[in-house]
Amino acid sequence: MQAQPEKKRHRFKMPSAFTILFIIIIIIAVLSWFIPAGKYSTDSSGNLIANTYHTVKSNPQGLWDVVMSPVYGMVGDKNTDGAISVSLFILVIGGFLGVVNKTKALVGTSVGNMASTVNPFATGVASQTLGISPGDGLVSRIIFFVIVDVIAIAFVMRYATKIQKDPTKSYVYAQREEDWKSFNIDERTNDVEPMTGRQKAVIWLFMAAFVIMIIGLVPC
Repeated sequence: MQAQPEKKRHRFKMPSAFTILFIIIIIIAVLSWFIPAGKYSTDSSGNLIANTYHTVKSNPQGLWDVVMSPVYGMVGDKNTDGAISVSLFILVIGGFLGVVNKTKALVGTSVGNMASTVNPFATGVASQTLGISPGDGLVSRIIFFVIVDVIAIAFVMRYATKIQKDPTKSYVYAQREEDWKSFNIDERTNDVEPMTGRQKAVIWLFMAAFVIMIIGLVPC
């Protein structure tokens, strides 16, 4: 009896960020036909005034609005400013970090992003929206960064000590062989290969770029 061909299993694949955003735009456009429109009054500085919410005439969004919303979001229109400057900055920084990661000269972390001391995306955009300087509250963010950095270092050191005694307790033990090759670790001595001249140059360029960005972002 001839064996039946094995059926291919279709696994769920996470859609791209652009697909998710476009789905959200469609959902919001549909909701604009059912949810009453409203707004808050603002003062001379553009700040919202509490307890001033009132309904206004609805503006249901159609197919053309859905198609044009990414364009208006980038370049703006007569009613709103575009986000092209922020978008281009994200693309440039993203490409720069992609090149740095490709050289394997840097291992990333989320602690600095959590504190957002001089984060041009979280802190910068939020400050611009509120009309304040990105330097406002910098001291408190630096204190928070020091606190979370100490916690992160203590956690990593404790975890590393445990894994050094028993590698099988690692959360990623199954990919141990691949990690050794990826990070250029000698399996016999567990020593990491020294950084190349190109990697050192990339690290210095990386540091210089962020120093320039910080100087340009935070006013003296």
